[in-house]
Amino acid sequence: DVIEIWKEGKYKDKQRELLCLMKNNKFELCFQLEQGKYLAPQLLPVDEKEYDWRTKENNLQFEFNYEFMPKGILTRLIVKNNRDIYKGTYWRYGVLVEWENTRALIRERYLEDKITITIEGPFKKELLAILRKSIQEINDDMGNVSMKEMVPCNCIECKKNETPYFHEYILLRRLAQKSKENTLCHSSLLDINVSSLIDDVITKDKEDTIRPGHTTTNYNINKVESSVIGSDIKTKQLKPPPLNQNLY
Repeated sequence: DVIEIWKEGKYKDKQRELLCLMKNNKFELCFQLEQGKYLAPQLLPVDEKEYDWRTKENNLQFEFNYEFMPKGILTRLIVKNNRDIYKGTYWRYGVLVEWENTRALIRERYLEDKITITIEGPFKKELLAILRKSIQEINDDMGNVSMKEMVPCNCIECKKNETPYFHEYILLRRLAQKSKENTLCHSSLLDINVSSLIDDVITKDKEDTIRPGHTTTNYNINKVESSVIGSDIKTKQLKPPPLNQNLY
């Protein structure tokens, strides 16, 4: 309860402003559950929830590996994409989102300095592009964040392994730009086709129109030009919410 948290005299006349700041896109500390109730992901339980996962076949995996991962990346991602959380499936270090019948399980592994993404469904690459853009925006906002995007190896041995070797995505791009056909899996020591690794996670030069209320998205090997997840979102100045709000 916000009133209880901010009951000290110095906060008495600032409760509206403080809640407004927490909702602001600059901080992304909470989101509205229903009228008068807000959820702050950093206050969620740490235990992983049970989640509805339809298949383990042909899942897309992707990782963000940090030299030193700042706190709050995953909780901000939960706030940013709260409209697409699947059936309230979130905890402090994870969230399940669904978009176009495609689901993504996103976990923060803080002790390993990484965020992992597993996706199943018909539009895996498109959903990954949207999530990459959201995480890149959070990283950019935090500033001076050293991060590597990692792509799972698709060699014969890694495909059978629950913990495959991961290739650095930017290096794969550079190899492709230099017309290098193969790279080495450091686990199996097998040569792997560079283009096949990129194609597993990125849709090249494909223009796709998102469902009504979404922007047109141009996915390619270099960047996502524009993407929106959830309902039509317009930038606007937040108005101070009324008093007597509940924060969870």
